[in-house]
Amino acid sequence: MKISAHFSRGWALLWIATAGSVLALGRVGVSLAVRRLIEAGYLRRRRAVIGEEAALGPLLAALRDGSDEPAEIVRVFSYARDARLMEAGAMAGDEEALVTALRSLPVDEIIVACPEGGSDSLKPLIDRLKVLPADIRLTLPQIARQLPVRGTSMAGSVPMIDVAVHPIKHWHVLLKSALDRSLALVLTLLLSPLLLILVLLIKLDSRGPAFFVQERFGFNNNVIRVIKFRTMYVERADPSGALHTVRGDRRITRIGRRLRAHSLDELPQLFNVLRGEMSLVGPRPHALAMKAGERLYHEVVDDYFARHRVKPGITGWAQVNGLRGEITSLEAARRRVDYDLHYIDHWSLWLDLKILLISLKVMFVTENAF
Repeated sequence: MKISAHFSRGWALLWIATAGSVLALGRVGVSLAVRRLIEAGYLRRRRAVIGEEAALGPLLAALRDGSDEPAEIVRVFSYARDARLMEAGAMAGDEEALVTALRSLPVDEIIVACPEGGSDSLKPLIDRLKVLPADIRLTLPQIARQLPVRGTSMAGSVPMIDVAVHPIKHWHVLLKSALDRSLALVLTLLLSPLLLILVLLIKLDSRGPAFFVQERFGFNNNVIRVIKFRTMYVERADPSGALHTVRGDRRITRIGRRLRAHSLDELPQLFNVLRGEMSLVGPRPHALAMKAGERLYHEVVDDYFARHRVKPGITGWAQVNGLRGEITSLEAARRRVDYDLHYIDHWSLWLDLKILLISLKVMFVTENAF
């Protein structure tokens, strides 16, 4: 702005234009370098495992199943305070010898296999291990078999075990909502000519309204009225959603078949997003009477209603992974819900962006659509 002769506008503009891309490329380069070092055996977390014979076997098998994790077990110690529980030559209650042995190892993490029912020997053992420069972790065999342990937290001065963690909370809720509504508004304005053309084509193709409104499950099991372009003949449509839509379904109109093939019938749900009832990305909203096989979805799929912990979306993780269209088996129904729950547990704005970009590609593919 020529306010000062000490700053170059050219250099400032060049920095603005290149800083973002250079930063992104730098991070990609570092990520690739770290990945190669891990594959070569460097930068791995080195673990030592301690426990009684009965508890060690299942734990080691479970740790080795996670072979994709950048960690390796450098040594296993058989240990118990009661010598009668141990085989000959094991460390029976000798914490000092155990600590001495661990000091000589390059260990980043110590995992203690907690026996079933707990043990009175754990506290003195942990107290001695805390002098070592390593993370110390304790297994929870009884709880972990019954409930998914997501982490730990504090409620005042009371330690808690987290079994379900909602990823979209606090300021993330405001950020996702703001992005949803702003993008939905932009898309509605940009696509308005296409929306008007589709309305005209639907009206010319068959008798009835251009839009189809159906009650579906929304956030927290609340019922919302979802807007779609009408793709069926009015007299053959099923507002309850109890009847399956199958490949070659004679209830679908000519233009409706084209709309479904490219998911264009979902575009009016942009208005649901603007009203705050839906999100651009999330589990697809199901009709109240939707069935898997001959039974209601929630009767055959465990944790079905857990997918309603977030707002439903126009597109979702299941849809971009090929799980859209007709449900042909109970296994397919469960897989679709599993993908929805995976999305909720691993939500991030980057995942939303990835799903939106893939959805643009999927719109041009007619597989699993009818």
